[in-house]
Amino acid sequence: MRKFAFGMCLLATGVVGCGSAQIIYDTVTPASTQMLDAGQSLTISAQVYNDPSNAGVNWSVLGTGTLSNASSTSVVYTAPATVTTGTTASVKAIPVKNALYAASTQIILAAGPAITTAALPAGVIGTTYSLQVIATGGSAPNTFTVTSGSLPAGLALSSSGYITGTPTTAATSTFTVTLTDSAVIPVTVSKSYTITVTGAPIVITTTSAPNAVSGTPYSAQFALTGGVAPYTWAIASGALPTGLTLSSSGLLSGTTTALGSFTFTVQVTDTEPTPQTVKKTYGITVYPQLNIVTTTLPAASVNSPWCN
Repeated sequence: MRKFAFGMCLLATGVVGCGSAQIIYDTVTPASTQMLDAGQSLTISAQVYNDPSNAGVNWSVLGTGTLSNASSTSVVYTAPATVTTGTTASVKAIPVKNALYAASTQIILAAGPAITTAALPAGVIGTTYSLQVIATGGSAPNTFTVTSGSLPAGLALSSSGYITGTPTTAATSTFTVTLTDSAVIPVTVSKSYTITVTGAPIVITTTSAPNAVSGTPYSAQFALTGGVAPYTWAIASGALPTGLTLSSSGLLSGTTTALGSFTFTVQVTDTEPTPQTVKKTYGITVYPQLNIVTTTLPAASVNSPWCN
């Protein structure tokens, strides 16, 4: 009976001595779930407890990937060169003296990261800008940063890849976006982008130019919205009445002695990397001054009808 009981103790525990029997088991390092990108490798080690023979472990992999450099205490796992994001694998360390108690490292595999957004749209001063830089692959989460150059004034890049804000300055900005994933060995990929910020479309808001009177000082200011100051106004075609001029600031002024109707086209050009130029046609009629030509009136008699 004693020999039989001793044999049962050996079978159950894997160690000699029922009185102080302890189960042979192992642990692995790293023990937490690991994230690897395609083609990356990870060294996994094992520690066996309560095994006087120090027999160590045998290694196996469940799922995709290969094992190499296996020893009784460690192994190298290598992910396939091509994987689909979300693929998993498990590397198991099985104690030689007790296969019932095995520890394992779980591995989540991802395709190598790539930034897929080809180009970024232009921005407009004063208009909200929002766009996400899209990426595929990589062990999540992916972190985005600007590693060279700078975004247009008023815009910022979040760690999740969103470019947001309201542009404040007309300019062409070139910068590099870098993605870093969360694999055990982080992988980085970069891409260069350019954003051109323009002013809002120019609209000349002056609907008409007032008519003029010959010999009377004249003044009219042309107005607009949009674009980027400073602005330059000019006559694009046609002719102003003699004596009137248009300043670069858009003030039409002077004193004309010409009579008749005049048609002309004004243009305004703003200041930005690619200037906007807008034109509009106006007409001015110059009228003669109103003069009273009667110099005297006839005399009148008391109590007599008067008419002139």
